[in-house]
Amino acid sequence: MNARNTFSTLLLLLCCSFVAQAQKAKLQRANNEYERYNYEVAIPIYLEVLDKADVPDAKAKLAECYRRTNNWVDAEFWYSQVVNLPDAKTIYYLYYGMALQANGKCDTAKEWFAEYARQEPNDHRGALLSKACTQKEIEALVNRCNSCYEIQAVPINTKYDDFGPTFYDNGLVFASERDNSGITDRIHEWTGYPFLELFYSKIDTLDADNYEFTYEKDPKEFRSKINTKYHDGPVAFSKDQNTIYITRNNYYERKRGKDDQGVTRLKIFIGKKEGKKWTNLTGLPFNSDEYSVAHPTVTDDGKTMYFSSDMPGGFGGMDLYVTNFEDGQWGPPANLGPRINTEGHEVFPRIHSSSGRLYFSSDGQIGLGALDIFFTYKTDEDQWAAPINLGAPINSKWDDHSIILDESEDFGYFTSNRAGGKGRDDIYSFRKQVVKVEALVYDELTGEPLPGTDVFIDCNKMTLTTNNKGIIEFEMPLETCCKFLVNKEGYDDAEEEGCSNGYDPGSKMYVKIPLRRPLAFNLSGTITDKATGDPIADAVVTLTNDCDVPVREFITSLDGKYEFPDLEQGCCFEIKVVKDRITANNKFMYLTERVKDICTRNEKTSKDFVIDVPLSTVIVYADNDPNNPNGNGYSDPNNPNGNGYSDPNNPNGNGYSDPNNPNGNGYSDPNNPNGGGYNNGNGYNNGNGYNNGAGDIIPVSFILKHIYYDFDRAYIRDDAEGPLDTLYNLLIDNPRYIVEIGSHTDARGSNRYNDRLSQRRAKAVVKYLEGRGISKSRLRYVGYGENQPTNDCYNEVPCTEAQHQRNRRTEFRVVGTVDGVNFDNAIDSVPPRYIRTDPCTDCPF
Repeated sequence: MNARNTFSTLLLLLCCSFVAQAQKAKLQRANNEYERYNYEVAIPIYLEVLDKADVPDAKAKLAECYRRTNNWVDAEFWYSQVVNLPDAKTIYYLYYGMALQANGKCDTAKEWFAEYARQEPNDHRGALLSKACTQKEIEALVNRCNSCYEIQAVPINTKYDDFGPTFYDNGLVFASERDNSGITDRIHEWTGYPFLELFYSKIDTLDADNYEFTYEKDPKEFRSKINTKYHDGPVAFSKDQNTIYITRNNYYERKRGKDDQGVTRLKIFIGKKEGKKWTNLTGLPFNSDEYSVAHPTVTDDGKTMYFSSDMPGGFGGMDLYVTNFEDGQWGPPANLGPRINTEGHEVFPRIHSSSGRLYFSSDGQIGLGALDIFFTYKTDEDQWAAPINLGAPINSKWDDHSIILDESEDFGYFTSNRAGGKGRDDIYSFRKQVVKVEALVYDELTGEPLPGTDVFIDCNKMTLTTNNKGIIEFEMPLETCCKFLVNKEGYDDAEEEGCSNGYDPGSKMYVKIPLRRPLAFNLSGTITDKATGDPIADAVVTLTNDCDVPVREFITSLDGKYEFPDLEQGCCFEIKVVKDRITANNKFMYLTERVKDICTRNEKTSKDFVIDVPLSTVIVYADNDPNNPNGNGYSDPNNPNGNGYSDPNNPNGNGYSDPNNPNGNGYSDPNNPNGGGYNNGNGYNNGNGYNNGAGDIIPVSFILKHIYYDFDRAYIRDDAEGPLDTLYNLLIDNPRYIVEIGSHTDARGSNRYNDRLSQRRAKAVVKYLEGRGISKSRLRYVGYGENQPTNDCYNEVPCTEAQHQRNRRTEFRVVGTVDGVNFDNAIDSVPPRYIRTDPCTDCPF
């Protein structure tokens, strides 16, 4: 019994040991296939291993196999387990995020991208792909030009890989796995599918304008001397199609080259066409067994080649390089730099010679997932511009690559393994339904173009920068309107709109966007005494506007100056100057003045407005002086009463006098004997305001005119409206002042009757002003009767009707303030130059 048990135990141990050895052997075999990139072979072996035991390394490598064969569904499943392993590599966070993104789970993917970026801050893919998974970026890429293209799968696709088309001899040359007609199956272990061969499909035109074609039903193998038993393609041709540039496995003259791990890398070979054959295939001088060189594209002049390589010194994965043909050979390659290349893969470049755009695919730039197609171009500084994602529907969450375009860039082909295709990689044609937009940004004043200007296009959410001609170019869908939001340092922001309504596909639309430099507007001036020209201190200058910006205020100092810097553009301003109080610096009181229509609107250059405002004195308060004991005003020996400036020709001291103005009512001039105001033809005109002929109208003080009445009447005549409007405005602008309304009659009739008549006349004016909203408390009315004639028309003195008319009047005088100040000397109204005299047929004499 014991012997039997011992034997059973030994047999069980032997079986377990055998199973363990078998598992170990399977794992080793899977790892060997994995190291040789034979992923399709390695996958089922790893699954067998994991079916029997939980092996972390097998999980990680199985996830990698699925990622490298673009099986994102299974890759997501296995990466979800790998990232939770205790010793999981941080790169798996990135790959797990990429699988989630490919499967439409961007919110979760973003979290893993962000975690990768946190742990690997020097690898920019984490931050870029995290940004690509934001709703804003996704919407921008999906909506950028989603209606710009008509896309169709071409009928030459198979269930295998068909990709990398290029134009050749009225047809397409492309790479395909479809050939499996040899004596033995030639299967690529990496994919589990046949090796790539080159095929050609002739294209017949049905409707060239609408890009309608028929494709050869059964594409033919392209030049058997080109295809080898390993990978061949994709290819590019010179402009004359007599030179071929081909990507193929490291297989030359029946020898297969391998790196130190036994992997056959990719190389670029160049051949010449002789008759119907391609001969003299030679490799580039920088081909290597240790890294791949692939996907050539050559400029029309044949002197510049762009390609993809994982040669040492790159940024990670496959990078884009450039080499130049000089002295009969291709020179050392130069990496296109970090603006183009990332830690991911940049592959399948295609240079479009007429536009200068370099198209390529990348999984490291901001995209919709996996490989997206981008383009870049050389800036005016000979630098590569930041890559621009073509957006949907060209790009998808799947691999999109190998784009080619016709001369106009309106039609072309690309490759994608997106859902809904016929096989794995499929070839799609596309036609652009767009208008080509050229937008010029220029200086509105000089007309000069503005290079280096940022233009945000709202309909595709792109920001482009103008070239050295001040131009941006892009494509806009038909029947669309886009707003251009323009920003440049030193200029005001601008907005313009362009619409493609009514344009034909492929036509060009021009948009002009003027920019203005910020204009500087300043307002300054001096507040002066109208009579003396002296500066006025403590005047309150208020600036209002019609743009709903805050009111500003300035109080003048001893120099009388005011200033308002930085006036807003596009506005009209008004200044109001008030000096209606006695202050320590200034004993004078003045009538308020306004200056209107100071406008920055429609100005195209900066401007400094200089507006000097003279004020009319209401009353003068002066400190006591031996010569002026009353202190009522400036005094001098010729004016002992101190009522005002005096001179020998004006002993009454009522105002400046000269021989032509003995009444002293105001400045006089031979052209203005009534003294109502300056009138010299060049400046002051009747005292109503400056008019110097230079285009600026600057109001000065109000000159109040008397109003007049018909014989024995107290109603307001129509010719009184102007003077009463002036009085009304004076009262509105000077709310502290009280005005006396003094009415008079001519000498005809009794004194008692005339006293009552003059009072009725004064009350009529008060009633008129009250009706317009002036408080009665600010109006004093006095009836002087016939006691103060302006001429010698006394009782029973024969006079003309015009002379009597001058005495039938109402005069106005500012006599005090509402807070109890009474003026001894104040501004008076004056008679107008011309007085309307109505005929009086019933007058007594």
